[in-house]
Amino acid sequence: ENSVYTTSGKNIICVLDLNDPTTVLSTWQYDYLGVMNGLVWNGSNIVLNCNTWDGTDVKFYFINPTTKTIDHNLTFDK
Repeated sequence: ENSVYTTSGKNIICVLDLNDPTTVLSTWQYDYLGVMNGLVWNGSNIVLNCNTWDGTDVKFYFINPTTKTIDHNLTFDK
């Protein structure tokens, strides 16, 4: 997986082929969720690690890869 933020105000998640990382299998877009610091797979969800725009909080978004929707999120003081 890889993520890119664009000036269009979207976070973009690209799913890449593990055998050929230059091949994009699918792309999802979300309204701006914060500054992405990375993402991991927890066995059931793609978990995005984002800082809020003002840098005071860290948010984790749990995305269902089947529906491509955010199941829930958690926020912590930074």
